[in-house]
Amino acid sequence: MARRRTLVLAVGVLALALGIRSAARVRDWRSADVFYAAATRDTPNAYRAWFVRAMHEKTTGRSAEAEASLRHALALWPRVPVVYEELGQLLRANGRCEEAIPIFREGLALDTARTQLRAKLTECEKWGQMRADRATSISR
Repeated sequence: MARRRTLVLAVGVLALALGIRSAARVRDWRSADVFYAAATRDTPNAYRAWFVRAMHEKTTGRSAEAEASLRHALALWPRVPVVYEELGQLLRANGRCEEAIPIFREGLALDTARTQLRAKLTECEKWGQMRADRATSISR
């Protein structure tokens, strides 16, 4: 009987602890912004948490925050070509091709088969060449 009472008490305490933990975590699900902030808070050394946070920030039009999150993801794990591609594309989309070129190149060095990354790099390089040609023709 005492053993059963101890078991019931232990299960009750465990259920209470799990209930409190679940209630605390429910707050993290109230919005996508809160969810992604909680993901990076809870796993600050996980590049993937920073990457998915950046993708959310990008889709909600917060380029500066997305750029910071992508750079953080790269600082944590610089071996993932898609992070380079997304950062380069973000810079490219914001008219910053000169900054995007070395980032695209780093990503391509990790995976030469990434055709979309190569195409974006080529487009930025062509943009840079057109800009240089235009500057040369103006200075003549």
